[in-house]
Order: sequence, then C-alpha cells, then structure tokens
Amino acid sequence: MSAQGVEGVTGLVAVNSLMAMVGGILAALLVSKNDPGFVHNGALAGLVAVCAGSNVMHPIGAAITGALAGAIFVWGFNQCQNKWKIDDVLGVWPLHGMCGLLGRHPLRCLWS
Repeated sequence: MSAQGVEGVTGLVAVNSLMAMVGGILAALLVSKNDPGFVHNGALAGLVAVCAGSNVMHPIGAAITGALAGAIFVWGFNQCQNKWKIDDVLGVWPLHGMCGLLGRHPLRCLWS
C-alpha cells in the first residue's frame, strides 16, 4: 500500500488496494480465459496501477483501475510474446511498465 503523504494514510488506502486487486483478478480471469498465471499476476497488476493514487481515489475508481490493469497486463504479455517478440517470460514490462503507467496517468483523477 502507498500514499502520497503521511496524513493520507487511512483505511481508504487499504480498501482501495483491496478493490484494485480484486478488479485486476476478475479482469485477468475473464480476459485470459481462466489461466492461473494471468490471474495471479492480475492481482499484482491492480496493485501496481493503484499504488500511486491509493489515498485519493474512490474505491469504485480503484476497482476500475485494477480491472483495466488486469486486462492490460494480459494483452501486453501476449503482445510481448507473440507479436513484438520481446523476451520477457515473467511479464515484467507489461506488469510494472504498462500497469504502472496506467496508475500515473492523469485520467485517474476522474476516479478521485
């Protein structure tokens, strides 16, 4: 869990982290068609994406952010392996790169 300031560390940070993780799991489950590797990384994708704004988002916005991150992770991992021919067997770039960029995107302010 993360917060932008000490005064922002509240139960909201924990709730938003949990909501983003659940959103990432559900999206990865649907997009990957029940692949357990994607489901486990979907949780991490949601957490990575919500980390930058976990103390300023609404819980529903955190769930949406996590769901977008879970779907982006599955898509990005498949693109790296099949189309772009990038040797990233653990999915580090899609997980931390793409999902991290999603969390830092200015549009996340819409879900605050």
